[in-house]
Amino acid sequence: MSEVYNPESQLLERLENLEIEARRLARKRDVSTNNKHREILTRQLQETEAQINHLRWLRHQTHSNL
Repeated sequence: MSEVYNPESQLLERLENLEIEARRLARKRDVSTNNKHREILTRQLQETEAQINHLRWLRHQTHSNL
């Protein structure tokens, strides 16, 4: 059986995975006792949140054009 290509479901799956990753990074950052590690985790979290915001914007644009 072939799957039907559904870009929105792929976008939602990617968004969900990034949100899970953001929560994981935030937890690691919050318990980190090493300042350098905390800085790196903060930067990674910011990058992940930027990706989340971009995907949310894309999703909104897709719905606005329908």
